Amino acid sequence: MGARADQVGIIYGIRASYFLGQALEQKRDTAGACAAYKVVLDRWGNAKPRSVTADKVKERVKALGCTLELAAAKDGCARRKRASLPEEWGSS
Repeated sequence: MGARADQVGIIYGIRASYFLGQALEQKRDTAGACAAYKVVLDRWGNAKPRSVTADKVKERVKALGCTLELAAAKDGCARRKRASLPEEWGSS
């Protein structure tokens, strides 16, 4: 897999976290939704140019009252190999 394919995979993974957050909100799983939204904000929360998806997530995080500790990002994107998931989801 080339660098371009890796970048596309990352984008789809972050967008999947956004959609997961929405689904968990619908199931009334606020903690799970907050965890999913954290993945989005860790990666795109301070992106330049700004991320429309991150802006939507910031609105949802505020509405849900999530308490998030975001990863420090020097260039607007957090560098992580793997996001932390709730224990009950197990590891893949």
